Amino acid sequence: MLNASVLAEWTPKFLRMVMSPGLPGWAGSAPPGCGGVMGTEAAHSVELAVHPQGELGSLRTWLTLALPPGAEVRRTPGTPGPGEQGAFDVLSVLAASTGLVTVIKILPQYLRAKRSDISVTVSVRGKKVTVDATNVEEVMPILERLLDD
Repeated sequence: MLNASVLAEWTPKFLRMVMSPGLPGWAGSAPPGCGGVMGTEAAHSVELAVHPQGELGSLRTWLTLALPPGAEVRRTPGTPGPGEQGAFDVLSVLAASTGLVTVIKILPQYLRAKRSDISVTVSVRGKKVTVDATNVEEVMPILERLLDD
C-alpha cells in the first residue's frame, strides 16, 4: 500500500519515466539512457468514456494506481459525434501493449467495485465497445481481440 512518503519519493521518478520526446502531445524528455516511455516497445493508446461522467476521476485514480511504470493516463476533451455540439471528457491511456491489457483487465474489477450503474466505453483504433457490470463476461473477449489486432 502506498503511503504519503513513498508517493512523494516516487512521483518525480515516475514523471521522468513517463515523459518522452517523440510522442506527440506527451511533453517532456526522458533521462539519458532511459529509452523513453516504452523503451523498445511501441506506445499504443485507448480512450475510455465513463457514464455517468462524474465517475471519470474515480476511474482515472483506479487506473493510475494499477498501470505499470511508463504508462500514462490523461483526461482529454471528448470528440463530438455527427450532429453533436459537444462531448464529455475522456481518459486517454498511453502505454505499451502490456499496459493496455492491464487497462482492459482492470475494468471488470472497477465495475464490480462500484454500487451504481456505471458503463465504460472503450475506443481502440476507432472501434468502440461499451462494458458494464451486466455484460462484462461477454465483452471482455471482444476487447482483448481488439487489442491483439
